[in-house]
Order: sequence, then structure tokens, then C-alpha cells
Amino acid sequence: MALKFFEIPTYASCEAEDELNAFLCSHRVVSTERKFVDVGRNSYWAICVDYLIDSRSPTSSKLNAGRNRIDYKSILSAEEFTVYLKLREWRKATAMQEAIPVYSLFHNEHLAQMVQHRCSTIEELLAIDSLDQNKVSKYAPQLLAVLAELGSRVDASSEPSVRPDPPV
Repeated sequence: MALKFFEIPTYASCEAEDELNAFLCSHRVVSTERKFVDVGRNSYWAICVDYLIDSRSPTSSKLNAGRNRIDYKSILSAEEFTVYLKLREWRKATAMQEAIPVYSLFHNEHLAQMVQHRCSTIEELLAIDSLDQNKVSKYAPQLLAVLAELGSRVDASSEPSVRPDPPV
């Protein structure tokens, strides 16, 4: 294991945040510790990242990560992809509210499977591989509300368009 330290200023922190996020994305993080250092206008967050040293170079791991990515826009229909994006937005907002990483809620694959299987009940959500029962129980109402939009979109698009007779 190794340690990496970051200072994220409270003002004009974009570059420092980007550096931290890039590091976190490219390494296997074991733990993080953060402390706020209050020195007036020069206050900052001191962050210590404990990570595993990977035998692969950071460059090769970034290349491999790009190869393993799935383009859900090409897999899902337009209606499904719209709902998938709404699930991702919900996940991001929920993760921010609970101060946890988005991937700790549900992975993209989980969200895509929810859409593809057109889940409308808790039982259907639980049928998806590797979904945690506690998470499903906790978030089912919100997930099912977003997924219900898919059902209404599909129902609306599958109905034949019937024009009313013009008035005589």
C-alpha cells in the first residue's frame, strides 16, 4: 500500500479537484481521510489517500478501462436510454445527498438491466444479478417511479395513432 496527499483549496479548487478525481479513478483506493484546515481565506481540505500499488502502469490501466466500457446508447432503445439517463441522474443526486460514491449505490450495468427488464416490482429488481437486497428495499420506490416512465412511454408509443373524425 502507498499514500498520496492532496490539498484542495476552498477557493479556485477546480484544478486540484480534477487532479484528485483523476488519481482516484486510476488507482485502487483502500481508504481516504480528509481534514479541513481553517486558515482564513487560504483554508483547504487536506486529503490522504491510501491505495494499492498496481503492477500495471497507469497508462495501460486507462487504456484497458476504455476498452471495457459499454456504450449503452447503442444497446438500449431511445426510450430505454432516456430512462437509463434519468436513473443515472437520480443515482448521482442520491449519492451526493448521502455523501457516498455513485458506484456504491448501483453500477451502470445494474441500471441498464433495470431498464432492459422493464422492472416494475421489487421482486423484478431483486431478480437482477448482484443487486443488494437492502439497497433494493431502500431505494425501490424511487427506482420504480423512474422506471414507470419507461412503461408509460412504451405504452404511448405502441398505441396506434388514431385521428378523431373532423367535425362536420
